[in-house]
Amino acid sequence: MPRNIEIKARIGSVEALLPLARAVAGGTPEVIHQDDTFFRVPHGRLKLREFADGSAELIHYHRPDSLDTKASATASDYVRVP
Repeated sequence: MPRNIEIKARIGSVEALLPLARAVAGGTPEVIHQDDTFFRVPHGRLKLREFADGSAELIHYHRPDSLDTKASATASDYVRVP
């Protein structure tokens, strides 16, 4: 099962961060427009991710609930289905 590491950060502006993102990526960042809908399920979490081009995927994942909003990184195991 693939694993994702999520890190949440607060930034002043996307424009201020773009030069650093370009340097790290070695190229121009790609903007991906998506809309996520979350569903209650008995085990784990489930979301439907819809993209601007009309495609979509279901993502089922397991991630611990964190009450600490300043926690550094959170791991989750997931399965994606187009």
